[in-house]
Amino acid sequence: MRFAALFALVTLPAFLLPDRLLTIPTGVTLAPGEAVAEALYRTDNHRTIRFLQVGLPLFLELGATLDDGTPAVHLQYSVAQPFPEYAPGIAVGVWDAGNDSPDGRGLWLAATWQFNAYADWAKRERISFTLGGGSAPRFRGAFVGLDLPVYTGWNLLIEHDSRALTFGVGFEPLRQVRFRGLVRDGRAAYSFTLRYGF
Repeated sequence: MRFAALFALVTLPAFLLPDRLLTIPTGVTLAPGEAVAEALYRTDNHRTIRFLQVGLPLFLELGATLDDGTPAVHLQYSVAQPFPEYAPGIAVGVWDAGNDSPDGRGLWLAATWQFNAYADWAKRERISFTLGGGSAPRFRGAFVGLDLPVYTGWNLLIEHDSRALTFGVGFEPLRQVRFRGLVRDGRAAYSFTLRYGF
């Protein structure tokens, strides 16, 4: 029995989602050896923001953002990974550790609850709800987000990052590829994500 419980806790991170909903961090950290790259194009200022995240051993995660030519490094530590239906994942981190980006450095704490979607089409789909808070200038208090699966590979997303409301639709034709159509503060945005495990 102890072996089974230990095995479940060790392998759990392999089945969890990445650590960012859209622009807010979540209480979920990537599994060691997993990498996620995303490009987010915003039509309001015709800018592309690039994200790269890599899961490291000991529930650490290293991330980088390239926004308007300015790189920023992010660090995250998972205090606890989520146990769907029972306990939230909790993570702490530093957004822009070097204080190089226009958004500036921000410390944050996030908790993510995951719930199974009980439907025939929802074999690996989970509802994710994130609540957190952070320090200025990157975060101006609380942030909240919801990822709601509506059909196989399709989900609705909504978040408020303490600055602006963002909502949209995501499509994941494969586990490694995701497309999103978004509206952020009344302006359209699009994103393309690749996920890789090594």
